[in-house]
This record gives sequence, C-alpha cells and structure tokens, in this order.
Amino acid sequence: MKLLMTLLVVATVMDLSLTAPPTGRNFGSFIGRTFLKNRAAVPRLGAVPRVSVQANAAKLDQFLMKTFATSSITPQGGSGRWAVAKGHRPSVTTNRGGEDMYDVLLVMDSSGSIGSEEFIKAKQFMTDIVSLLPSTISRDNTRIACISFSEANKIKTEFGFLTHTSKSSVIQAINRITYQDGSSTHTTQALQRAKTLLETTGRRGAQKALFIATDGRSNGGGNPAVPANQMKNSDRNDVKIVVVAVSHNVNVQEVQSIASAPAADHVYYVNTFTEATQVMGVVRHKMMSRGMLNIRRQ
Repeated sequence: MKLLMTLLVVATVMDLSLTAPPTGRNFGSFIGRTFLKNRAAVPRLGAVPRVSVQANAAKLDQFLMKTFATSSITPQGGSGRWAVAKGHRPSVTTNRGGEDMYDVLLVMDSSGSIGSEEFIKAKQFMTDIVSLLPSTISRDNTRIACISFSEANKIKTEFGFLTHTSKSSVIQAINRITYQDGSSTHTTQALQRAKTLLETTGRRGAQKALFIATDGRSNGGGNPAVPANQMKNSDRNDVKIVVVAVSHNVNVQEVQSIASAPAADHVYYVNTFTEATQVMGVVRHKMMSRGMLNIRRQ
C-alpha cells in the first residue's frame, strides 16, 4: 500500500513537470487540479455571470424607459425632462401640475469589502442615476431619499424624501456621504429601513424605485429577501428594486431574491463600481442620441 501511494505521488509530481505544489490558500486549488482534473467540469451553483458594459447599459436603459417613461418618447429640448407621447404615459399618479410622481430610494453598501476608492465610484453611479431622472425634483414631483449601511448599528438615513428639492442639492448630498468601512454587511436591516421610510413618507400612487449598490453578499441580520418581498408585494408601495452587485464574491441567489422579477432585468453584475459608472456613461449617450433629453449636471 505504501509503495502504491508513493508511486501515485511520484506520478503526480512528474505530471506537473516537477513543479512543487503550492502552499497556503492555493493548496486547495492545487489538490482540485491534481486529483480531480479528469472529472467532467461542472458549473458552480450560483456562479457570478460575467456581463459586458454594453449589455448592462442596454438593460438599464430599458429599465429606465419602462419605469420612468415608455418607448414612445418625443424630444423636449433643453428641459432635461422626458416628453411622453400622449396615450403612452406609465400608470403613475400625476400631481396638480400634471407631472408624474416618483419616489426613488438609493441604498449604498458602505462595508469594508467595498473600499474607499470604490465607494467614491458608487456615489458617482448614484449621482448619475439622479441626473438621468426625467422630472423635476421637488416635494410634489420626483423625490429622492438615500440610505447607507454596513454593520447593524451603522444603518444610516443620509437624507429623506422631503430633504432636497433639486437635482443639484441631491447630488451634493450624495457626494458628502462618508464611507463607513464597516466590518459587516447587514443588507436586511438596510432594506428594513428602506421599507419603513417608504411606509412613513412614501406617497400612494407614486412610482417607487429602489436602487441598491452592494457587494452582493450579506453576512448578518437575517434574510434580505424578506423586507425586499414586502416592498415589492405591498399594495401601498409596489417598489421596483434594482440591484447593482459588485465583486466576484456575489451571492447570486441572494441578489436575485432581492431584485424585482424577472431578476435578469433587475440585477446588474459588475466587477467594480468604476465599471458601473461606465455603464451609466453608455446609458447617458443612448438617451441623448435618441434626442430624449438634454441632460446637464445641475
């Protein structure tokens, strides 16, 4: 038996061209390559999809069109708004001025896995979302709130729906958000805070959208699908949830359970938030090339 094991080890080393096996964290992959290399390759359950910037941009462009307007768009020069052709208006309540009402909630992961530089890019992604929204930001039209989160005691409402009344003030407020560098990712508590915010200050009849930018893997506080489903299935809120999941360590099942259905249309996998900002650049170009809007940072 000892002779057989010796021959196996010798054969293995020879097969690796006499390369010494690695140690530490690479040893597991060494074992897998060495002793399981002849087994059929089986895709890892929940493997993170690799999606191009262009593909993500096309998908996000369609989401924004469906949520905040429709495909029947006519140009309205210089206003920064989307003009919707008569008869194609989304089923959203309008205010007394005839403008659609939107409540938009931004939720930002500020845990240590994001990193300070990437958090800056995450903030840029959120400000890009704000800059592309079609209607006036005010108490009566589009309203925006923002939550940042990491550990259970670091779930913070950065500003509420009634705090800011212009795109410029919202963008400035987002840029002032401080990176927490938290030791954990309590997504469930963050979504519970979002649910409470919508229940207490969200408006009936307003189209509601929640954008959450996260590392895609919570590690405390329970199942984030619970508050997410409560928001998505509520008669009062009926929130459309978009998940932007960054990193190679995403829990695919988790982010898909958080997002609105179909998940394929509401989950965006990116390698970095820098890549997410590139997606927004393409979306902006698409909208401007169609003559839908004349956007400028306010």
